Amino acid sequence: MIVVLSILIIVNMGAIYYGSSIESTTSGKMTKEIASSIYDHTETIKPDNKKPSAEPVSSAQNTDETPEQKKAREEKEKADVARKERQREAAIARYNTRLRVYLHILEYLSLSFFVMLLCLVLAMKTSRAIMVPAACFCWLYALGDEIHQLFVDGRSFEIADIMLDSSGIASGIVLGFAFFTLLKKYLVHKG
Repeated sequence: MIVVLSILIIVNMGAIYYGSSIESTTSGKMTKEIASSIYDHTETIKPDNKKPSAEPVSSAQNTDETPEQKKAREEKEKADVARKERQREAAIARYNTRLRVYLHILEYLSLSFFVMLLCLVLAMKTSRAIMVPAACFCWLYALGDEIHQLFVDGRSFEIADIMLDSSGIASGIVLGFAFFTLLKKYLVHKG
């Protein structure tokens, strides 16, 4: 169990380090592609409550259309397409921001969860006092990760990122403690 948890912690730390080693433009493109895929997927499964709109009238269908009317219709269609693309880009930007927030929280939640379990297994007791060194270890890693980003192109030290990491750490520590406590109670009652 100690070896498995140690490997999970090292892999998690490596993934965090790798992610923060990617320069900002590349990282931004990666998360934007993921956000775009999520947006496109949610739009295809979203129920459409709007009334079906009339199909645009093509010039072949409407022979009574004057050249001025045709030009106005085409300009309106172009404006509609441009407006929809701006709305899509704005929605993807919102998804991208949320995705980056969730990734910060999730990567440190999983790290702190495994660190907490390892500390509890090593101590062989459920003591809330073990939460402090586990949280400190993870928080110092988050701080070191932000310092490391000072040396990566386009990256910087962000207090907001440390706050997000800290919320993930707190959640992971609590979840790890609760999981270990429940597992211990289950094994005692079963055994």
